[in-house]
Amino acid sequence: MNYKMIDFQRHGDARGMLVAVEEGKEIPFEVKRVYYMYDTGATVRRGYHAHLKLEQILICIHGSCKIHLEDGEGTTEVVLDRPDEGLYLSRNVWREMYDFSKDAVLLVLASELYDESDYIRDYNEFSRIYLGEKISLNHSYRMFPLESALFHARRGFIRERCVSNSRYKGYVGSVGTVDSRIDIPFEIRRAFYVFDTARDVVRGCHSNKKSRFALICLTGSCRVRVRKSGNENEDETFLLDHPDKVLVLSEMAWKEMYDFSEGSVLLCLSSEKYDSGEYVRSFHDFLEYVDEIKTAPV
Repeated sequence: MNYKMIDFQRHGDARGMLVAVEEGKEIPFEVKRVYYMYDTGATVRRGYHAHLKLEQILICIHGSCKIHLEDGEGTTEVVLDRPDEGLYLSRNVWREMYDFSKDAVLLVLASELYDESDYIRDYNEFSRIYLGEKISLNHSYRMFPLESALFHARRGFIRERCVSNSRYKGYVGSVGTVDSRIDIPFEIRRAFYVFDTARDVVRGCHSNKKSRFALICLTGSCRVRVRKSGNENEDETFLLDHPDKVLVLSEMAWKEMYDFSEGSVLLCLSSEKYDSGEYVRSFHDFLEYVDEIKTAPV
């Protein structure tokens, strides 16, 4: 079989839940592209293609959907309805996603950047190559033009990307895409998402010596406060309330995530694998570290 289900480990405490997936562990490939489907109607079927080389992991991090799979060895239907369960697809797997719940958000981690030549969109061609037979089926679908992204640069520790994120528009719903080294200035080594977070909880409260992050609130909303010094007047606060808003944080940005709405899911893409030694969890230590950087000889 060219596909399999993967159980991810949940990490939970009084603040809520977190699921992390990392290159070389849960992810058997280098992540070059992340995209997510949302606002998809229950009667819509997406996909209708296979890939020549691309590998993917699909996670329904909110709501549920079903996926029809064919790989030349068998046919199966998979239900994705848990944020701690993923579906790994290797190349040459025909997939059709359908029966999306109203609140569904399907997260996809991909091994390649978008390349139209990597797609097999004709089922008869896929069937002839991989199933050894030619079957005439009416797999009709519509493609919609991509909108261009709009970037807003910010000085200092932080860069905000408020975009009409690349998406297919129409009755099929919306797709937001984030390509490593293109949309964000780093390669994606780790992805994690927090959910079931109480409104009065503050998450984060640390900085990182090496890791850069891209934050996207895929459902609901939350706020992110970024601190650069001990002077609160220099703090910056950002509202993440739509999947089209991506907040990019450089290394050593002190971040505090709070004011989570009910049902919110915050996706974090990281430039580094997890390393507890690069976390600065004391604000006092953070200020000292920033002063050292400022006064260090060039």
